[in-house]
Amino acid sequence: MFYVYYSRIQEILRARYGIEEDTFIPPTSAMISEVSGFRPADIRGIRQRTVNPLQTGLCEGRVCEFANHYFHNLVTSVLFLPTSFVFDDLWNTVKENTPYWKQDWTGAGFGVPEGLLLTLNLAFISLGIGTAWQRNKFIGLLPAVIFLAYILSNSLAFTSGGRYITPVDWIICIYYVLGLMQVVILGSRLAGVISPFGIWQASIETEFHALPAAAQYLKPLKTLAVVFMIAALIPIAEMPFERRFQINSRDATLAMLEQQGSLNYANLTRDDLSDFLADPQARLIIGRILYPRYYYGGEGEPKRDYPYLSLDYPRLAFITIGPYDNGLENVIIPGDSPKFPLHAEDAVIIGCENYSFLDALAVFILAEPELVYLRSPQPALQCPFPPPD
Repeated sequence: MFYVYYSRIQEILRARYGIEEDTFIPPTSAMISEVSGFRPADIRGIRQRTVNPLQTGLCEGRVCEFANHYFHNLVTSVLFLPTSFVFDDLWNTVKENTPYWKQDWTGAGFGVPEGLLLTLNLAFISLGIGTAWQRNKFIGLLPAVIFLAYILSNSLAFTSGGRYITPVDWIICIYYVLGLMQVVILGSRLAGVISPFGIWQASIETEFHALPAAAQYLKPLKTLAVVFMIAALIPIAEMPFERRFQINSRDATLAMLEQQGSLNYANLTRDDLSDFLADPQARLIIGRILYPRYYYGGEGEPKRDYPYLSLDYPRLAFITIGPYDNGLENVIIPGDSPKFPLHAEDAVIIGCENYSFLDALAVFILAEPELVYLRSPQPALQCPFPPPD
């Protein structure tokens, strides 16, 4: 269950630090391209690492890059809190009224109201941290330590912002709410009003101090142990259910297609496909098709990667999920527009590995053997396939 985390750490060491080690990770498309003498940056359509134009010439080296990611994590961890007197929806918050989410932002559009609310948010967080330290000492600071350690690990991996801080944004919320509660309690005292937060806080403190010293720490540890045990049961949920897509041999899969008549509909033979799949670059995959889109020559999605980027020839593009190394495959198959729906269909796909996508020869729909989508024009059964005219 820890393989995925271990492999990601190794991938970061290879991609970000250039550290190569002998591993048991199956070769990926990126590794194949390196062995073949190609660099991913040389292949059109592969996502390249974005360079901040503001950093060009000003920040070079890994130490500076680490510092940038570290402070970016700190800043973006706070910016989800209110920074406007207008209650915006999610689209406005992320795309329109908050330009500081943009990579090249240098302060434009951040006026006095935003600065005032940001200062207020930081004050609430600071007050919450101080309150936690005053009441619980080091235990009160434990979430903050976890938060800093997490963003430090992200920064060492040269990643920051967005989904990378989601696992710890609850820590900022805890201290923010704790600081806000202290303001309410203090304001109630100054106004001579009994605050419900104060009553709740007093009852918690009375109950806590009434316990023996050992029980004060044993009770939360028991709760933590129960939560950990419940979380540890999550992998067991997969055991009673058989995998939807079994990793069968190529011969067994071809035999299945031959038995159900799919090869006849495709005008292909089992022997021809067996010889074709003997090529190391040829692949046969089984999975579920998602988000198929048909594009004419020159069409595609702007600023997208394979399989949806713009290409010069007409083709069907989709993603297939299944029992692969990274869980999905990008598939492109040239030809005419399909006459039947493909979304959410289980299929067998045969083609050639082409760096960042599978250059498909045929798509066999498992539920209906007569539904076969073939590459057009049909090439010789030899990898790599020539680009369509």
